[in-house]
Amino acid sequence: MSLRYLPAIAVPVALGVAACGTGAVPPDDLEKSVAAELKTKIGVSPKKVDCPEGLDAETGAKATCVLTAPNGDRYDIELTATDVKGSDVNFTFKVGDTAK
Repeated sequence: MSLRYLPAIAVPVALGVAACGTGAVPPDDLEKSVAAELKTKIGVSPKKVDCPEGLDAETGAKATCVLTAPNGDRYDIELTATDVKGSDVNFTFKVGDTAK
């Protein structure tokens, strides 16, 4: 499956609010989770995932990351927090349809 046709993916992420103290999933945790899910779901490891900011631990919160595909094309990835329970944040992400 190519990155262009990737459906929204639900990803459970443990949020360490006490550890980071911000009430947000840290950018490096988002980057690792998104890259791992892409590899698991479609068998493609991105060259890089860059999340300039974290994802707030609030249902409906959004963040944008940038995925660099193996061929060098760059795509926006929209993340949306879907559920927050205690220190666990679940989110979905969708890779943009066109390269930047």
